[in-house]
Amino acid sequence: MQAITTKFLPATNHKPSRVQASCEAGSVTVSWWKEEKGISDQHSAAVKALCAKLKWGGTWYQGSAYNHPSGFIYVCADDRVERVEMGAWK
Repeated sequence: MQAITTKFLPATNHKPSRVQASCEAGSVTVSWWKEEKGISDQHSAAVKALCAKLKWGGTWYQGSAYNHPSGFIYVCADDRVERVEMGAWK
């Protein structure tokens, strides 16, 4: 399974604001909703659209990236993946 990254694409003269979800297997871009959706929900919707396009399942976990301030990173874990508790960064 591949990690999915998202990023916000601002409006242009010809297109509205959008969110792009991408990974090595492909990408998808969805329109930004103005009503009642939080930023995280907007990015999650793009990831769901990409997973549907690629026919990927599983449980997805969201995190932010230090060098990717306009988006998020999503990774998939299923029952075959051992969950590891991460301690504090030193």
